[in-house]
Amino acid sequence: STCSSPRASSRCWLAHRALEGIVGPDAPLDEALVQACVALRDVIALGPATSPRDRAEGVLSRRAIDDQCPASLRGACLGALWSLDRLGDLDAATTHAIEAVRGAALPTRIGDLLTGLFATARAQVLAAPALLGVVDDVLSGMGDHEIMVALPALRMAFAYFPPCEREDIARHVLTLHGADANDARAMVRRLALDPADIASGVALDGAVADIARRYGLETT
Repeated sequence: STCSSPRASSRCWLAHRALEGIVGPDAPLDEALVQACVALRDVIALGPATSPRDRAEGVLSRRAIDDQCPASLRGACLGALWSLDRLGDLDAATTHAIEAVRGAALPTRIGDLLTGLFATARAQVLAAPALLGVVDDVLSGMGDHEIMVALPALRMAFAYFPPCEREDIARHVLTLHGADANDARAMVRRLALDPADIASGVALDGAVADIARRYGLETT
């Protein structure tokens, strides 16, 4: 809906109020909230120049900078503003996004924020290699356990990109690490293993390493 009828306008107002009232920076990722931001973005982009559209933009602007807002919702609001060209030129918008990513550099938040951001500003993210570099830097600085905590939300975030775009991202990351960019396609192929089995294996490796350290059995 574009909020053009009284009933649609009322629904938009209720959506605005719902998004305004949600708090908790570590609240679990709620994909329905992310999709609500997508809808509000579309209201602004496609709807008539009426007060409901102004209210929608106001909600996005307030929640994008609210440190009490769930990370996924902050990312979605920021991405919506970016895709609507409300964050300035590419350099300015990229700086806003980089600050948001660094501010959410915790295993419980980073994947959520990226899910929201990628859902509402996929094309803009792909056009900002500096942002992808910061995402890589943040994830590279996490330990195995932290990555396992962040993994479910990260998988949801990158699922917003179709395979060809995931391959482009992989190529960029490989280049950042001085690796062969031609390996990008193999990196984004569907795994034959269940990701849960991989996570269990990493957790087991970590437990074994902890025991080895405890008893002085580390290898040099």
